[in-house]
Amino acid sequence: MRLPACLLLVVAAVGCQPTNPAPTTPPKPPPTWDNTKPATNVPKQKLDLEAVAEPSVAEQLADLKRRVQEMEMARLRAGWAEEAKSQATLDPTAKGFLVIETSLGRFLLADTEVTPYLDGYSVRFKVGNLLAATVAGCKITARWGPPFVPGTNDIEAAVAANHKQWRTNNFEVPDVFLSGLWTPLELKIAPADAASIRNLSIELQPSTVNMREVKK
Repeated sequence: MRLPACLLLVVAAVGCQPTNPAPTTPPKPPPTWDNTKPATNVPKQKLDLEAVAEPSVAEQLADLKRRVQEMEMARLRAGWAEEAKSQATLDPTAKGFLVIETSLGRFLLADTEVTPYLDGYSVRFKVGNLLAATVAGCKITARWGPPFVPGTNDIEAAVAANHKQWRTNNFEVPDVFLSGLWTPLELKIAPADAASIRNLSIELQPSTVNMREVKK
């Protein structure tokens, strides 16, 4: 069945009318922050002042005194290490040899023997000449005394008091030290006890050097 032409026009007109879109929700604006007001959602951290114990004045003074003593001992050890280059401690229980610095070069010390002698000790040892020249005579400075024991008092005062108990003696040795050879020596150290003889140190100062001359 065919529709009338007027009815077709009405249907076409109705189908061409625009349709209204569905309403949409507008976007929310971004949140704003007010820096003038304190935040309420941030948890507050409480500092326990009682847990952080401050050291007392006595503890601070004790720590400062300990640090000063450590610095003084480090300075003294540095000075002793520098002096030790020109001195050697004779130890009869040591094995091998010792190296001692002199104004001419290095010498060796070995085979130390200590025996009681009157109110002291007789010390025998050998000196090895490493030089290419012959040394005629030398001066030996011997020092001995009680061991140093650091205490709680002033370090420098304790060292000075210990040094007052040390003894010093100079020996003029006329022996000839040939190049590349060992020369036996003997020193009489007195007065001395068993504790002080363990700290016996000597310093070697050569006197005369003999060398051959090449004649042309």
